[in-house]
Amino acid sequence: MEKKTDIRVPGEDLLPWTVTERQLRMDGPSRLAKVSGFAISGTIERGGVTFNVEVSVGVIGVVGDLPPCWDSYRYVPIYLFQDRGFYMTQLYIDGNEYIIQVMYPESTTLSEEDAAYVEDALRTACHTVVDLYQ
Repeated sequence: MEKKTDIRVPGEDLLPWTVTERQLRMDGPSRLAKVSGFAISGTIERGGVTFNVEVSVGVIGVVGDLPPCWDSYRYVPIYLFQDRGFYMTQLYIDGNEYIIQVMYPESTTLSEEDAAYVEDALRTACHTVVDLYQ
């Protein structure tokens, strides 16, 4: 059985950010290798805080413990992990795992307004990714 590798890459307008790096991940070292994932990195500047951001996708590996579903869009559950210094969303579509991470200095305390801004940007980005498959 052939493994499904239909990976869809969102545009750079996915987030309000400055993109600094793009990577393609291949499924092997040969010249016949197929794309098995991608990563896009960048930064968001807000209120004097620089947020480092990475969007990545790859074929699903082992799924660990997930938090309760944070959002569900078009029947796709979206999971939010949050701790001091980072936010991360995770969603699974057609055998692909999308992860969007927003990191900031742990010594920074986000205001409620900045936290709401980050969560809204993440939710919008996740909905955009889901829409790639509709």
